[in-house]
Parts: sequence; structure tokens; C-alpha cells
Amino acid sequence: MKTENANNELILRNENNTSSHYRINSDGFKVQLMAVVEGSEPLSKCEFLMCQAGYRSEFLAAYITGKAVRLFKLVDYVDWDCFGKEVRSVEMSFENYIHPDTFLEVVLTHFLAVNSQKQAV
Repeated sequence: MKTENANNELILRNENNTSSHYRINSDGFKVQLMAVVEGSEPLSKCEFLMCQAGYRSEFLAAYITGKAVRLFKLVDYVDWDCFGKEVRSVEMSFENYIHPDTFLEVVLTHFLAVNSQKQAV
């Protein structure tokens, strides 16, 4: 299924996918879904995202299980998943993950080191 957003940017949506992050592009913030990998547990998967705010960018992994989502920097996700290391991550509800404004706030605050309340205008 194809839809268009207000900027006439083509967005591909698949009803079987759970993420809204196929393309977020507004106010200098960009999120692009790079890949989805089905998990070994039932109803689990990992979404790999490229996030940009201005000149800052970060590759993230979102590990989705049931109603919870853990966000990692990609390098931390590899250490956690492959080597069993304790790493920094942010846990959020699935509802917050699929809500673009809430998701962007978490990414800006925890991964791109931007505090949106203190940004210069």
C-alpha cells in the first residue's frame, strides 16, 4: 500500500509491519527504517533505524517484544545480542514507540544528546 504525506513525499506502508518509522522527515529530523529482522522469540523483531537531527546522526536498533521496546545504539545492540554484555538502552512502551513525536523526543534526548526544551530558536 502506498500513501503520500503532506509534503508529497512517497511513503511505503505495509499493514503487516508494526512500526511507523518507515520515514519521518520533519523540522530537521529524519528517521529511516533500514531493515527489519524477525526475532527468535514469538512476536519479537528488531528494527534498524538511521536517525538524524541536523548534523548529528545515529544508527539505532529497536528490539520489539509484545508491548515493550528497547532502543539501543547499534554498536550497543551488537554487544548485548551477540556477546551478552550489559549495555545502555532505553525501554519504552510500544504505544510510545509508534507515536512519532514521543519517539523523536526519546531519540533526541537519549541518543543524539539534544534537549528539545533548551534548543535555541
